[in-house]
Amino acid sequence: MRRPGDDLDAALAALEGKNGPVPLDEPFEVLHRSNNVVVRSGAAVLKVMWADDPAVSREYELARHGVEVSAPVLAPLGPPSFVGGYAICWWPFVEVSADDAEPGALADALKCFHDRMTSTSVPVGSVQQTARSSLELARNVVATAAMPQQARTSIIHALEEIIVLPPWQSAPVVHGEPQSRNYLVTDTGVILIDLEGAKRAPIECDLAFLSQELVERFWPAHDRELLKILRRMVSAQVATACWRNVTARTADEHSRWHAEHHSTRLVMRLDGSARVVAGALVRIGPGLLQQRLETASERCERISEGRPGVAQRSETDDEDRKQDESA
Repeated sequence: MRRPGDDLDAALAALEGKNGPVPLDEPFEVLHRSNNVVVRSGAAVLKVMWADDPAVSREYELARHGVEVSAPVLAPLGPPSFVGGYAICWWPFVEVSADDAEPGALADALKCFHDRMTSTSVPVGSVQQTARSSLELARNVVATAAMPQQARTSIIHALEEIIVLPPWQSAPVVHGEPQSRNYLVTDTGVILIDLEGAKRAPIECDLAFLSQELVERFWPAHDRELLKILRRMVSAQVATACWRNVTARTADEHSRWHAEHHSTRLVMRLDGSARVVAGALVRIGPGLLQQRLETASERCERISEGRPGVAQRSETDDEDRKQDESA
């Protein structure tokens, strides 16, 4: 269950003296470290993955196809390189013009991606396959030992919801994770990057990463019930991956925050009638999550049973609920 991001020094060592499409400049600037390691070296951005990860060739071939059909994707600098059990994926460094995309520009990029990438013959997975992979990890109490039991129960429930759904025939190719780290805002428009999670699925799979306001504005005919289920799946997948990271790297505060954040949301959604969130979700320190989850679970039980102890809902609570449902 180890990932390249678990040993940063080993991942960086794989890059030393490596020849590729462009010369490398040291020292490397680490841009991101999660499952994989992403670094910048001069004009190149390198993603270090396991050599046997099927996503290595899939992402490269999808990007090549995207360039051919003028989809909003980044052209790879060259094919992956392999050294010592690692794959090194070569991408150009791109100067961005803004941190956040304008809603219309992001919507245009996603719609173009869905329309043009669907013609690819590159084998991609499904929502159910992705959920099964996350479910296997969530049930692995060794690899996710840091995950509290109440969080595990909620995560497994959300993922099992997806697995029992019937397969979608003739579905478009979706990006799979169009969150803010996976697109670049340039002077010429929004470019989608990190195609590892691309799959054939309803567009709601991508819409689950967007605010409800943006979805209603640009995709008014979307399936609202399916979107709710897929939003829960997103939280379950993010929480599972982040609890694995926290188990392997206890000092990874970035992963811990996301693990706690998404786990708390899922526990609060255990009962469909109990979606009132008392104030915005805030940062909670290590060791306090179990207490927070127990409080959320008790709150859900009181609401569903109509017992006292639940404050009257205010306009602020309503706004927090809307934000929670859209995230």
